[in-house]
Amino acid sequence: MPPRSPAPEHRPPEPRSPAHHRRSSKAHLLSYLRRLTLRDRQLLAWLAEHYVLSTAQITTALFPSERSARLRLATLHRIDAVHRFVDVTTGTGQHLYTLGPLGMLVHPTTYTDPERPDARPPRSSIERTERIIGSPRLRHLLGANQLFVDLHAYTRTDPSARLVRWWSEQHATAAYALADIRPDGHGIWQAADRTVGFFLEHDNGTEPLHKVLRKLRAYERLAEFGPRYPVLLRVPSHRREAHLDSGRLNRHHSGRFFGRHRPSCSIDCR
Repeated sequence: MPPRSPAPEHRPPEPRSPAHHRRSSKAHLLSYLRRLTLRDRQLLAWLAEHYVLSTAQITTALFPSERSARLRLATLHRIDAVHRFVDVTTGTGQHLYTLGPLGMLVHPTTYTDPERPDARPPRSSIERTERIIGSPRLRHLLGANQLFVDLHAYTRTDPSARLVRWWSEQHATAAYALADIRPDGHGIWQAADRTVGFFLEHDNGTEPLHKVLRKLRAYERLAEFGPRYPVLLRVPSHRREAHLDSGRLNRHHSGRFFGRHRPSCSIDCR
């Protein structure tokens, strides 16, 4: 009998390189792009600029009901468009949302660190989210974003109203760097035939009064050569507002600003 030919040698498959896995992961994310709606893309743009929004804020600004918001946010979380984590700032237990891997693919030049605008870009969306969670400004970010959420929600009830611009603190600070102001936000609001720009100072009542008043002096200097936008000073109570008014008058501040202690639409929407 002729000798048997040796059985073919079965070799284990070559291990795939990390670069291959990265390409596969990116291709997987790209396949989800077609599932993003215009509303999804609006939300991702906000998370890129403003870092974080709560379930309640997203519902108020973009959805007809909390149920529809939760269902869509669950889908966005499942396809890695957003990350979510439990809100530890208020004890409500609701979720807070940041950009996920797909979201950062859509917005690769997003703001990267709420504490340090010049920080190196994060290696991943998880690292960016960790920076946001670890920031002592997390509660302040949510508070500052609330005003613009309320304004955007109002536009859904009034066809003549429009939030033309919503800039974050880092965006506005960079745009007005020569004026040496650091607003918590900047917006342009339009209703009927009226348009008003404004700067936001969101006050939680924890900053000494003299520091808040020093900020207002910077806006007065800006008004001498730049846009004469009013400063919207949001305060947590009538008492805090009275103290700021008293300090402003004692120091002869003439700048235009107004405050409101309730978390509602603080600009005249009529």
